[in-house]
Amino acid sequence: MLSAKEQDLMAVFRQYLATPGNMICLDDAMVQKHKVALRNMVERGLLLKERFEGGYSLTTDGFAAMNTCDNEE
Repeated sequence: MLSAKEQDLMAVFRQYLATPGNMICLDDAMVQKHKVALRNMVERGLLLKERFEGGYSLTTDGFAAMNTCDNEE
């Protein structure tokens, strides 16, 4: 289950129609706003932190979680 902050972050990935392995780049303000959610989701294996600054991509599990939280709204 995703926290409210994690669901807010997933809305960003959903907005860009992200799929597993496709990187999205967050600006510094977005990274700061979602810092805790990003860290937690990387630790849980839902997101991958890319080498590119501000770059994150969904894992297969993250994609499934994003679609689940989309259905809960």
